[in-house]
Amino acid sequence: MTILLDDLPFNSALFPFGTVRSIAHIRMGILTLFEKWQFYFPGRVFIASEKLIHEPEMASCVIFPGNFVPSAGYLKALADKQEKIAVTPDCKILEHPWQIFEYNDWAIRQDFEMVTAGRHSQKISASNNAVGAENIFVEAGANISFSILNAEAGPIYIGKNADIQEGCLLRGPISVGEGSR
Repeated sequence: MTILLDDLPFNSALFPFGTVRSIAHIRMGILTLFEKWQFYFPGRVFIASEKLIHEPEMASCVIFPGNFVPSAGYLKALADKQEKIAVTPDCKILEHPWQIFEYNDWAIRQDFEMVTAGRHSQKISASNNAVGAENIFVEAGANISFSILNAEAGPIYIGKNADIQEGCLLRGPISVGEGSR
């Protein structure tokens, strides 16, 4: 299944976020909207404003509005079925710029479920105080020392090669991206 994210009608509606790049590149949660789709359909997701629609491989695309934010469950069901399915109530629609922040808690939880499924976190150093450690995922190469990680209220995701310096307090839900300091 090839997916086309039709962002053309929505880039200006989500001003200023869609003025420089497609709204599909907005990071909401751990992943961008584009990366959420790519997780289940690697190499088969295209963005209308970045692709010529008349190209032959686009003829059989399944088109989704660019402002549609799928849940982890929806993407998994879509990938299993390999045909367009009805939108479920656990998905979101971005209509206003503030919703990027309003839905961020939900998006972190959805992405955490997808990104960590079947994987093991890097061990958290004993110099840290980790509360709710089962909801903390640390990618390889991340450095955390002498910090407090509290995942009681939501998951904590720490990306590859991130550096959490001494004395930091992270309270979930939160995502610290790859290479962040």
